[in-house]
Amino acid sequence: KSSSSKTAYVDDFDANGNTNANTGINGNLTIERYIPQATNPGTNGRYHYIGGLSGSTAGAAWNDDFINGANTGVDGTPVTPKSNCDPLELAIGSAFGNLFSFDESNPTTCYQNGWEVRTTAATLQRGHGFAARINASSILTQPDRVIDETGAYSRSDVNRTLSITASNATASKGEHLVANPFFAPINWNEVNGTNLSGTAYRFDPNNGTFSPFNLITNPGVFATNEAFVVMPANNSLSSYTINFPATARTNSDNDELLRQQQP
Repeated sequence: KSSSSKTAYVDDFDANGNTNANTGINGNLTIERYIPQATNPGTNGRYHYIGGLSGSTAGAAWNDDFINGANTGVDGTPVTPKSNCDPLELAIGSAFGNLFSFDESNPTTCYQNGWEVRTTAATLQRGHGFAARINASSILTQPDRVIDETGAYSRSDVNRTLSITASNATASKGEHLVANPFFAPINWNEVNGTNLSGTAYRFDPNNGTFSPFNLITNPGVFATNEAFVVMPANNSLSSYTINFPATARTNSDNDELLRQQQP
């Protein structure tokens, strides 16, 4: 269960906060993610960055929460930006929906080309992030304001190779939306990789900006199901990696974990 004061996680930690190797969990689990309502929602406040844990589809996980078959067409269809790459408005007739992923290999001169509309068929790969447009008319009007996902429990490491596209001349070159792949919060300073920048960026729905979390002065903790943006340390290379080890999991009781914006 998740609420406005606590984040859900699987408590298979020992008394010292370490993973208990003797704990065996079989079958499916359902985990909740509390969705806060922005104090000044507007357009940006409808977006929340989320990820899946089960490897199922977006429809299987979230059809009862906010998708409801709202996205039609081919899964992964890129949006069509306006000629001036307006960040607040797409071209007339552009594909649109309420679930998006970002592909940094699509843009050349306009970063908006990186956004792709995802349907209920989208696979929720562990470690892959999505931007969910959750309107006040859906989940945020429900008393508990949670989305949930059911699937097999896993605490295995997740390793991903992320692209850096030479033809991408925008600031999004090498930028990827990734997500905590575990049924527990993670410490950002326990995540590692090759050519991975030490800074992660958490989206704030209240003002549509990102808050940086680095490995030294502001390490940060990311909630279960939370997605965030990462960048390469050197974007002149062709790729970089990010590794989410099971040892990054934490049983911290900090209520910052339930939110995507700063407390």
